[in-house]
Amino acid sequence: MSSTFYGLEIAKSGLYATQKAMEVIGNNIANADTDGYSRQRLGLSSVSNNPSASTWVSTEVHAGSGVSIDGVQQIRSEYYDKQYRTQKSTLSDLSTRSSLASSVETILKATSSSGAQTVLQKFYNDIQTLSGSADSFSIRTLVRSDAESVCTTMKYYSDQLVALQDSQDDSINITVSQINDLVDQVSSLNDQIATCNRTNANPNDLLDKRNLALDNLSSLVDISYSEGENGAVSIYMGANKTDATLKDNYCLLDGDTGTAYKLVSTQDKSNYYGTNTTAYHNVALTSKTGTKISVNGDSLAGGNLKGYFDNRDGDSEDNTGIAYTLSQLDTLVRGVVSAYNKVNSTGYGIPNDENGNVSTTGINFFDDQAGDLTKVNASNMAVSDAIKQSVYNIAASSKKVDLTATNTQQSNNENAMLLVGVATATDLDTIGSIDKYLQSVISNIAVASNHYSNLLDNQQTIVNSITTNRKSVSGVSTDEETTNILATQKSYAAVCHVISVLNDMFDTLLSMVNN
Repeated sequence: MSSTFYGLEIAKSGLYATQKAMEVIGNNIANADTDGYSRQRLGLSSVSNNPSASTWVSTEVHAGSGVSIDGVQQIRSEYYDKQYRTQKSTLSDLSTRSSLASSVETILKATSSSGAQTVLQKFYNDIQTLSGSADSFSIRTLVRSDAESVCTTMKYYSDQLVALQDSQDDSINITVSQINDLVDQVSSLNDQIATCNRTNANPNDLLDKRNLALDNLSSLVDISYSEGENGAVSIYMGANKTDATLKDNYCLLDGDTGTAYKLVSTQDKSNYYGTNTTAYHNVALTSKTGTKISVNGDSLAGGNLKGYFDNRDGDSEDNTGIAYTLSQLDTLVRGVVSAYNKVNSTGYGIPNDENGNVSTTGINFFDDQAGDLTKVNASNMAVSDAIKQSVYNIAASSKKVDLTATNTQQSNNENAMLLVGVATATDLDTIGSIDKYLQSVISNIAVASNHYSNLLDNQQTIVNSITTNRKSVSGVSTDEETTNILATQKSYAAVCHVISVLNDMFDTLLSMVNN
């Protein structure tokens, strides 16, 4: 039969295994709420009986040699990790777009006394009143004041949208720094993990930190990654990140060489109005091929960075960024300026001390930037200098006013009626109708806001589902760990009982020898 002392060796291995198992369980519970932590379990295997290894083992019966601790294993699903990071990039992009669209919608849908629809209606109403009292100084003053309110409102919209555009640019610059920092962090963790692998140390905590860094990185920019034989991760970004022939141009980290490639932002891009040649940031990546890649919304497939680029630079109906909304406002303003100038310049003002006592024609209602309407926009819309100088330059009369004539034409309202008609006209240059075009500007951003909100809700559902599946694999369940405690405790007690029984056997054996 096998030696009694050999039974002690088997029991001792079980004792060590249950003690280590309790340590692992305790560590899991302690880190149940630690962000990025993956639950661990003790790897155990049966030790085969090798008769030649010990003189205590019978060559006739092989009962086994106890339990071996193979290490502490990290429980993760690579499939769920990759799915989570891919879908999280899309979620971050949509979240950024939805938030911006909601902010723009709030600005444009102002319903207070300063809202565009309100001030335009008041402007229309006062021109209508002027048509009934063409020679009234007070009504003319109201018309000019309301026209200035329209200009102020359009400038407010422009200023608010440009401020949002500025904030997106700031976010781009900050996000670039965050991406670079996370890539450096992964690179450093690659080195530490490789060292652990060479020395047979446990790298699980480092793997958790690296996985968390990859999670955070995927929120900022869309990534793909692969793990090399040395355990180091290589990272690629952008729409071509999985294209075998192009992905090296988009390499952020080469795990084989340990080289990190940085995104570089330079403040040398003109802002929307082109008034400052160093207003916004261009971003570029010089990767391991030596190719300098321009990074923008089109070159990316997800993440906050793409959202910020599209918010700042999107200039089409399919990509409704701030630039597109500003361009719509500018088109509206040019249409308003063109229409009122065309009518006012064909009529005549009333002679007065303010205008040199001359009934003048050819006067613009709004400033037309020296005849270059392409330079007129929401940020510089203004009443013309002539009407600022004198409200009598508002051309209500269709004929020259002569205060010395029998029929002075001072009460002539024929041109004022044409000014009234601008408000309801449907064939104005570039915009058709003022009110309908304004409503289309507001409705376009409302549609975009609702679109992104719906996409965001759907994407959040997808991410939540993947997160649940991911946590079911790698998350810590305190209920499950409590069950494991009880099971381990019973195993420990059973091993101790084996040792106690063996101890009694020793006592019996020794007493027989002594007798």
